[in-house]
Amino acid sequence: MEKNYGLQPPISFNFKSLAGLIVIFIIWQGGTLLWLDLMNALVPATRSGLPSLITLYLSFFFLILGVCIVTRYFFKIRFRAFLFEGKRPNYRKFANYFSLYVMALILYLLVDIAVHPQAFTLHFNPLPWLGVLLVTAPLILIQSAAEEILFRGYMYRMFRSLRGGVFWSILLTSLTFALIHGLNPEMLNYGIFGPLYYLQGAFFGIFAIVISYSAFQFFKQKRNRL
Repeated sequence: MEKNYGLQPPISFNFKSLAGLIVIFIIWQGGTLLWLDLMNALVPATRSGLPSLITLYLSFFFLILGVCIVTRYFFKIRFRAFLFEGKRPNYRKFANYFSLYVMALILYLLVDIAVHPQAFTLHFNPLPWLGVLLVTAPLILIQSAAEEILFRGYMYRMFRSLRGGVFWSILLTSLTFALIHGLNPEMLNYGIFGPLYYLQGAFFGIFAIVISYSAFQFFKQKRNRL
């Protein structure tokens, strides 16, 4: 195994890690179905509209739970060490990476609007928009964090041990991300552009991280020399 593996502790690509991935999906999807059925039965309002969206976002806790269980009991890795590599959380770095990722997605959206202006119609009512934003923004962070824990945490570690290292890790996790999201029924209405949208989003996100990390290391070394 390479000395500079990437994320630590490592998870090798083998039968155990593949079985763990299957267990994660079973916990995630099984828990989600039970959660949605329970909430729809107890609170009928969660069957549609904003309550339905909130209920769906909360179901991503089952994805985090699945990764936590597999890393803890399959690989004896404490979840905190899995998330932060045994170090203290660097919230400043997280904010930088998240900002770059959002900027990449905004850039993609602006290009999409410029190329296909007829596909967009602006309807903006500030008060309802602000209310929805305050409710859904934290939930979107939960969803995003859960997916990053799976794709850039567990699966990246798993594919990182393959020959080709970083390249295969980025490519395979991005392709999986694009297939899972791009093959949703609503995205298939756009044909091949549905999966391509998410594939580009995945690549933009990981390249933003790589570029920002390289810049961070460069300025850190330059500051140490002064």
